Amino acid sequence: MINKISARYPELSIEIYKNQNNLGIGETRNKLLSYVKGEYFIFCDADDFIKPEMYKELYEKAIQTNADLICCNAFVYNSDENIQETDLLLPKDNIKAVEGFLNDSIGTYLWTKLFKSKFIKDNDIKFETGINIQEDLLFCFRVIVRDAVIENLTLPLYFYYRAENCSITSKITKKHIQQMQNVCRLIESELKLYTRYNTNQVRNNLRRKENQLILSYVKRLVLFQK
Repeated sequence: MINKISARYPELSIEIYKNQNNLGIGETRNKLLSYVKGEYFIFCDADDFIKPEMYKELYEKAIQTNADLICCNAFVYNSDENIQETDLLLPKDNIKAVEGFLNDSIGTYLWTKLFKSKFIKDNDIKFETGINIQEDLLFCFRVIVRDAVIENLTLPLYFYYRAENCSITSKITKKHIQQMQNVCRLIESELKLYTRYNTNQVRNNLRRKENQLILSYVKRLVLFQK
């Protein structure tokens, strides 16, 4: 389909990259980051869709504000076609944003966030390889603690499909739990480098999040084994 769209609209300058092998989500995204040529970039999941004006609206906001990270809201829907608007905006106060990431009051999904390419490259921000749970959280956390300038669009522009039984949560293993613990250790390492974010509240939120993540996935593991 992408090849057909590219042929039909050559003015879009669509470039297609393929992995010869399954590199995993982190390494694949890092590879894509190395190909970025534009001033900004964004991610989109294959089973989701967007409003036609989404990227235009985000880009115009980025140009107006010179922000490093621009967020919008989204609609969440399922196989029953139930659609619900979801607030995914970030506080402009970066410490509040970090606290929100870790207490689950703020979503860390990539697909509602437009990133400034220069900020990501200048700060050498990458995805962690070998992790396929909470990888979005870790990437967004690394962006925020490097003092990214945040702006928001209150418009819901993205449609996210929430499957009832996704492939990850239906195959929970000890490896997944270890990955979540690794994410928390990596966040702790970031806090030691960026000390103004290393507050009691942030550390407490991180500990609670780790415990909640492990408990929730253990419950799912028990559920799927019944």
